[in-house]
Amino acid sequence: MALFPTTTVRLRDGRVATIRHGVALDAPGLFALNKAVVAEDAYKLFTREEVDDVYKNLDRDLAKAEASPDRLQLVAVIGGEVVGELSVDGGKRERVRHIGKLGVALRADARGVGLGAAMLRSAIAWASAHPCIEKLSLCVHATNARAVALYRKMGFEVEGTRRGELRYGPGRYVDDHVMAMWVKPRGAGVN
Repeated sequence: MALFPTTTVRLRDGRVATIRHGVALDAPGLFALNKAVVAEDAYKLFTREEVDDVYKNLDRDLAKAEASPDRLQLVAVIGGEVVGELSVDGGKRERVRHIGKLGVALRADARGVGLGAAMLRSAIAWASAHPCIEKLSLCVHATNARAVALYRKMGFEVEGTRRGELRYGPGRYVDDHVMAMWVKPRGAGVN
């Protein structure tokens, strides 16, 4: 993981958040964060029953992320608790090396106070300075109006919508937006 400076942000509700590299020791906090987000049953790709399996090797995954120059793993901490995470994974194959896949999760009490925007600004700055990444790409539930609005505000555009991509139960489907932004001019000749 490329070096990323720890930053402190005063949120709109007066709380102070620290945004820093995620490390293996953050695994319990990240697990608790994602368990809380999954419990909302609204915006994750996996269910409550799948969360343990998805995060069973989280400490090992965080250690690998720390060592990778093509991976950014941020955590947001308020009062000693992990309340947010953001990851960017650079493409591994030649034809997608220029794309960083973005993922974000915020605990419910950390939404709408400026933390998501602060974390996205950090990711955009990191990707802009990365030698290979030219574009950030993400997927977001089309029903997550708050997140879609934030991504648009930060410069992301909807590139497509996958109809019925997510199934929340019999006959209950949710569309998924593919959103992206270029952090470098197209054809800038990066590595």
